Amino acid sequence: MNDFLPTEIRDFTTRLANDTGSAPTITRATPLHYLLTHANDRVTLTITWRRNPAGKWKWKNSTLSIDNQQRALANSYDDFIRIWNTPDQADQKPPRTVLPDLVPLPDDADLPSVIATTRDTALRKIRNTEGATLSTLYVAETDHGYTLVADSPKGHIRIHYTQQGHTDYGWDVDPKQPFQVLDADGYDKTTQFAGNLRAALTSILGAPIPEASATPKARGPRDAAASNAVTVRRHSVIRV
Repeated sequence: MNDFLPTEIRDFTTRLANDTGSAPTITRATPLHYLLTHANDRVTLTITWRRNPAGKWKWKNSTLSIDNQQRALANSYDDFIRIWNTPDQADQKPPRTVLPDLVPLPDDADLPSVIATTRDTALRKIRNTEGATLSTLYVAETDHGYTLVADSPKGHIRIHYTQQGHTDYGWDVDPKQPFQVLDADGYDKTTQFAGNLRAALTSILGAPIPEASATPKARGPRDAAASNAVTVRRHSVIRV
């Protein structure tokens, strides 16, 4: 395994190797792209990551084939492992995904700026976009950081944030599991967006919401208090 891979790619590659029992191949396709290829006798997976202008590696696209015939991507990572182990049952519908319950923080909770900006931008865009829909929108504190949750008649999305680096303000989307998407029937559709958070938000909420970028600068007391993981645990949900 290449110790010099970007952390998010190395962590995913290690997880994949552990769960499938064999190591995938990683190549530096271009200075801006890494290509993962993972295959057994019947199943072949490819994943391409691209480095964005901020220097972060983002999941760009994927392909999945069985017996050299390309097919739709798995619905989730666990669904891919199922297909890898039992390709003859690849078309079997996976069980509905059950996500853990989260407790919403109050609207005025102190949050890292990247999270607050995404939440506020989403709310503003939805209110100003014809045809956009939103049932609930809130932020919850988790064991790993924060999760932004949005529901609409089209489905459910959770965006996971973790503190990265050693500063109090280095919050950004979790590179290991940036987000999760469920359709209206409760089936995991995360992999269909190939790591494209903006596309996932647009699909579920019906509005083109830009992905906020983390910044090392504080945004007043909201950022300063974000380093205290037990500051606020009240209950509030934005309903539209």
